[in-house]
Amino acid sequence: MCGIVGIITPYKADPLKLTGMLSSIEHRGPDEGYLWNDDYHVALGVQRLSIVNLQNGVQPTFSEEGSICAILNGEIYNYQEIKIELTKYGFNFREGSDAEVIPAAYQYWGIDFASHFNGDFAIVVWDKLRQETILVRDRTGQKPLFYTKSQKGDFLFASEIKALFEDDHVVKELNPVSIAQVFTFWTFVDSHTTFKNIYQVPLGTALKFSLHGDCIKKHVYWDIPYSKGQYSFVNSFHECQMAFKEELKKAVKIRLKADVKVGTYISGGVDSSVINYIVSKELNHKSTEAFSIGFENKIFDESTYQKKLSEHLGINLNEITCSNQDIYENFSNVVYHCEAPLFRTAPVPMYILSKNVQDNNFKVVLTGEGSDEVNWGYDIFRETKIRNFWSKDPSSKLRPQLFRKLYNYLPQFQNTRYLNLTLDFFKRGISDINDPLYSHALRILNSNALIMYFDPEIKKQIENISPIELLKSNLPVDYNNRTILEKCQYLEMKTLLSGYLLSSQGDRMQSAHGIEGRYPYLDHNFIEFAATIPEKYKLNGIADKFILRQTYANFLPNELINRPKFAYRAPEMEAFVEDKHGMVRDVLSKESIENLGIFDSKVVQTLLARLFSDQPKKFSTFSTRDNLAFIQILSTQLLFHLFIVKPKQNKKYFSNKFKMVSFKNKKVHTASCTLDSY
Repeated sequence: MCGIVGIITPYKADPLKLTGMLSSIEHRGPDEGYLWNDDYHVALGVQRLSIVNLQNGVQPTFSEEGSICAILNGEIYNYQEIKIELTKYGFNFREGSDAEVIPAAYQYWGIDFASHFNGDFAIVVWDKLRQETILVRDRTGQKPLFYTKSQKGDFLFASEIKALFEDDHVVKELNPVSIAQVFTFWTFVDSHTTFKNIYQVPLGTALKFSLHGDCIKKHVYWDIPYSKGQYSFVNSFHECQMAFKEELKKAVKIRLKADVKVGTYISGGVDSSVINYIVSKELNHKSTEAFSIGFENKIFDESTYQKKLSEHLGINLNEITCSNQDIYENFSNVVYHCEAPLFRTAPVPMYILSKNVQDNNFKVVLTGEGSDEVNWGYDIFRETKIRNFWSKDPSSKLRPQLFRKLYNYLPQFQNTRYLNLTLDFFKRGISDINDPLYSHALRILNSNALIMYFDPEIKKQIENISPIELLKSNLPVDYNNRTILEKCQYLEMKTLLSGYLLSSQGDRMQSAHGIEGRYPYLDHNFIEFAATIPEKYKLNGIADKFILRQTYANFLPNELINRPKFAYRAPEMEAFVEDKHGMVRDVLSKESIENLGIFDSKVVQTLLARLFSDQPKKFSTFSTRDNLAFIQILSTQLLFHLFIVKPKQNKKYFSNKFKMVSFKNKKVHTASCTLDSY
């Protein structure tokens, strides 16, 4: 993993301008910094986290004649195979890292070159002959890449938005329309970000820009696959299990490639348990260690299951515990790294966990993200299946009772009154099966109610640019060819997975401490294979992740295999009630709220009064909506505070910090340099 930055300008590019940009994201790649410019239009920079080919991984990389230059954040796991293939077509390669294949791949395959890569990456290519820039992001959005056009006319891009703000000609202003998307879907839609005129490259997409920073071509090289009605192994669950096991094993194995130590996360659920089993037993990877986090509040704690797995597999487990005070103390830093409003505090423990990984001298961890989306493990898949079944006979009294079976492990579902209220909620819009957002309609309804916290003038803006209509307009042309559960998967992967789980809870928390996360379940070959599995193998009745659980049932403890889905959460409002440093009272004060102008200060103050009332605190009285509203408003106000009101100042002086890269006589040269302030 690395941090990448760049400037493309119709004027003369100044490489020294990149020093502040690189400094702001040094945490992403603390091992070494590189600067390069082509003496006129282009300046590129890289903060490197050395993982593969530690001595020869200099960036940028160049084509043989030097006309193509590329920088990479992330990994291309099949780069050796790409080298072999391109060598057959007459290309020659120097001894370098995986980034070295990019220029030749672009020259041979054009803008579609990334479709040949297996990896998680953000890539920038400068084509000197055509005076064009290509920005590319991996298939599932594991690595970020942002871009903007400054008031001066420069085209800038970077791994994080804070690097763009190092240019004084980039305006810093929150975008209420984008923030309304987070209040509706818990994430942004398509290329939107927190800030006006700052965009991100959509996942699975290559964008081509002119010298003046105008997008001249958008190429979607991959999208979430679906069955198209053609399923494999229809008559043999056993054969499907064997193929499933082999595909997942390959996805894990390729992600163990590194010239540094590779660790794993243990959450306590079946997804990470399977990954750890494959690593330690099937691949016999003995040099790894596992990392986990528990909670002082036992409602959120999974440490019993984490220890159970580590003992079963004989893995050394590095454990830490997160308290309410830890949530409070780290929340501001987490928001700074996320650069987006949060709807939960769950990223904070991941931030603390990645620090523990760094402290133990690991740079790479394998995690279980993506399994719930690819193998249909979330409750939203089961709820959608039941609601669709119920819709065929809305008057039925028996069909809705499946919800009682679904949630029989929750005590409140034994309460008849609570159950009836819940069933009334699930019945809303039950016959609207042609609604493209049918699977997510209730979540959207619940979240969209939080628009009540917005200022009346902002509400009018939101009404004119509806987040729901924007999401619908971004659906692919073949969307209606998918089954109702395939639509559910598409929405979940395009919104919550890429925009939150892999970003705020994933890349940003790992990169904050120079850690690279790798996700075997999100290997595109595995995703494409899983799309051909009969739906009943993934969701058998209402038994979730059926094939995953059945395939590994004989290798893992029964308590883990058959454990109901336990949503990873962290303490929310209760973590802020003491407000020891006055942070909450400061950023949510009437003055601060009105200064930003997005929220209605009266409504926010009412919520705040409940939090800080003198009445005995029973946090069970705060609803899901209360917690969502509080965290979303607090994190949005913090973004305003951190990036606009009192922006953090980065270092301005560097001594032998960077190496200047040059390309002469078909060779890459580096030279240490001392840079003046800018």
